[in-house]
Amino acid sequence: PERSVVVIADEAGQLVDAWLLIVLSLGRLRHIALVGDTRQLPPFTKTDVDLCGSLERLQRMVPPSARVLLEQQYRLPEALCDVISQRFYDGKLKGGVPAGTPLAQHLTLARHTGRAERDGTSRYNPEEMDKVAQAVASACATGAYQSIAVICPYAAQLRLSLIHISEPTRRR
Repeated sequence: PERSVVVIADEAGQLVDAWLLIVLSLGRLRHIALVGDTRQLPPFTKTDVDLCGSLERLQRMVPPSARVLLEQQYRLPEALCDVISQRFYDGKLKGGVPAGTPLAQHLTLARHTGRAERDGTSRYNPEEMDKVAQAVASACATGAYQSIAVICPYAAQLRLSLIHISEPTRRR
């Protein structure tokens, strides 16, 4: 007897229709579970075309009574969880790593209202760069870190941030 196929797709909010069509073409497909969040990372492509992911498209067809929100999470520090919960989940997301645990002790949230500016095909945000430079300077002043990583999605932001960060450091 042939066995049926069950597919569970994690981070399904990032799926595009082409992937879903490949999975649906499996002859013995019995069940597919799409686990993901349309309010998180969208599908990633190397184009500027705004793609609607498969999960987002399918979500419009499924009645709210058939959807489930996983309200408890265990990975984010409480401060970050609270911000995300209020901003994206109407305060329904609960949990978080308690303050005082190693991860939560090393988390800093910096809010700003600055706007991104263009630099060729990339972007940067001067106010955000100031916040990053302040955080790096503060971390360097403690002498407690062997290395500090600055991660940002735009090449211009990274290039200009590194210049911005190194300028005050050179003066010391």
